[in-house]
Amino acid sequence: MNKLNPLLSLLLLINLCILSGCGSDDDGSTSLNAPDQTLTVQEDIESGDLIGEIQVDHAQTSSLSFNILSGNDAGIFDMSNDGKISLADGISLDYEETDSYELTVEISDDVSSDETIVTINVSDVDETGILILNGITYEFGDEGILLDEGASDPFDNGNNTHFVYNFSFAEGDLTQDEENEEDFEFTNITLLFATELYSPGTESFNLGTFEHAPGDATAEELDGKYFFRELAFAIDGNNNGTTLTNEDDVEKDVIYLATSGTVEVSSTEGSAYKLVFDITISQIDFDPELNWLYENDIVPNTERHMRFTYDAPFKVVSGDTSEEVEDDGLN
Repeated sequence: MNKLNPLLSLLLLINLCILSGCGSDDDGSTSLNAPDQTLTVQEDIESGDLIGEIQVDHAQTSSLSFNILSGNDAGIFDMSNDGKISLADGISLDYEETDSYELTVEISDDVSSDETIVTINVSDVDETGILILNGITYEFGDEGILLDEGASDPFDNGNNTHFVYNFSFAEGDLTQDEENEEDFEFTNITLLFATELYSPGTESFNLGTFEHAPGDATAEELDGKYFFRELAFAIDGNNNGTTLTNEDDVEKDVIYLATSGTVEVSSTEGSAYKLVFDITISQIDFDPELNWLYENDIVPNTERHMRFTYDAPFKVVSGDTSEEVEDDGLN
């Protein structure tokens, strides 16, 4: 039998390996590949902050293009030329409103292209003492005002059925009246928050979970219930440090009103209270001629859900409003 020339045998072996890919774990694919990816970001990031970068395998050139195909209709995210995803200008994230986004992204290197699913998970931030709204973080002061309104007739039918506490706190300064040390007010206000809570019974205020009650709820429907009708906050719209105190305030200040949700009230000691809010709010078109905030029109497309906590001592101010209720029908 004739033997092959050793050199010829080696050449044949090399050719076979080139054709069949022997001795290699590579599947022979040279196409660009972008695996699905998951990014995580905290809800309190600011506009322009980097969220993450898309990872690409087997790119044939250093010149890549990135294009968001779907999932970004609201323009929440920006995509750079080098595959970096950031929060768009003027945009804020809210875990309570949306805790995850899914983007379909196309990547191309002029030789091949691929699509990837990028999931962006939003992580919750402990919102104790702060409120995040429209990309702005408001920090409340370390003390609030509690108006003890006493026994109340919430339905103006001549029968006191509930005990009322009015809690308020603000991003601003809490000041004491120089002439009357029992009077307090907020000054240098950026945002002022207030809610009037009704606990069943007329002897004292009871702790518990208070539910939003619509304005047309009847005495029978709310008999024995913990509830609130009006929970609102006003944002200083003209930068004068006050809210709703003059005509310019009324015209320019922004008011949000709770339209559903709960307030859980607990107390550790004395006049210190912990209020946990889980509410849906909407901006209202404020009319000072109306008696109740819930009588105002809702501004379209302003509804949002939020959860936050205020845990602090309160300056207690007494104010029996039973006669006032009889006179003008307000709570």
